[in-house]
Amino acid sequence: MYFKTSAVAATAVLATSALAQSGNSLVDVISGNSDLSTLTALLTNGTFGNFSSLVNTLSNSTNGNWTIFAPSNSAFDGVQITNSTDLSSILSYHTINGSHPSSQFKDGSNIVATNLTNSTYDHFPSGGVPLNVKVSGNTVNVYYGANYANVTSADNTASNGVVHVINTVLIPPTDVNSTALQAGLDKFVYALNSTNSTDGINKKSGITIFAPNDGAFSSDALAKYNSSQLANILAYHVVEGLYFSSNLTNLTSPINITTEAGQNFTLDVSGGSVKLTDVSGNNTAHVVKTDILTDNGVIHVIDSILIPAQNASSVAANNTNITSSTSGVGSLFESREISRVAVALTVLSAFAALML
Repeated sequence: MYFKTSAVAATAVLATSALAQSGNSLVDVISGNSDLSTLTALLTNGTFGNFSSLVNTLSNSTNGNWTIFAPSNSAFDGVQITNSTDLSSILSYHTINGSHPSSQFKDGSNIVATNLTNSTYDHFPSGGVPLNVKVSGNTVNVYYGANYANVTSADNTASNGVVHVINTVLIPPTDVNSTALQAGLDKFVYALNSTNSTDGINKKSGITIFAPNDGAFSSDALAKYNSSQLANILAYHVVEGLYFSSNLTNLTSPINITTEAGQNFTLDVSGGSVKLTDVSGNNTAHVVKTDILTDNGVIHVIDSILIPAQNASSVAANNTNITSSTSGVGSLFESREISRVAVALTVLSAFAALML
């Protein structure tokens, strides 16, 4: 079933009364805000399970401090919730430990671990599916995957934490393919699928992917490589370990990073720009978009393709004898256009699978 704000509007007044507590707890702040009456009703009307334990936790300051990104009433329109497990996971993804007013989030990306540790969604080694709280001047957006919610009312302070009201329900990010499609990395995803690299990447935990954007995949950029070589090139863009933008921009000198292809590339920061140079020194790429969270790591978008050494040295030997499978790779991005309808259906299917 699809959850609509109107479906619980009749219970909102009773729910607010049921949540009323003495003092100024997080529960008081939520139930006292008319724009959070849908969230209040969800916690109390019992349609999706009994959340009295959570309500008691948020009502008592002795249980610690919390920060809640609370979806407004309109944020729930059209969101599909089918059972208490769905709702529990979604609510957990909206809470982080500790009291974090907006002043604590610095300009740029702030990666914070949520209380969502359900193994269905959490494939991070440290536990807790993260959010990216991105600040630009007076604007605060909360990114989940390639999408984001805007903080419309910040710093609603309680005795045991703080509530930030947002205009969209945060949905935990899905696998690399679905997230990359949402981010517009169509050709990168097609390359993963064409080389059977998808399952291997999705099964890893705590990885960083430097994904070339569509502009990097020119018609002749990969035409000289066969399928096996292309798979190795893609592996050269995957790194074990989590490197968020804060880790990259704080570098004071170049570092060598070992990739899943078994070879290094060099990463350097100059003038606020993050540059990658492959092992030959002939190919460089710049990071053009950062911190796109997946269910098992993070994607940074780059503007060019890096080439590992064995591919660079073996091109001449393979370039004159392209097999039929190689021919398919050679024309991969020259004549094939990925259907936007297919992309949209893939994203919708991933969303539906998440909520079922």
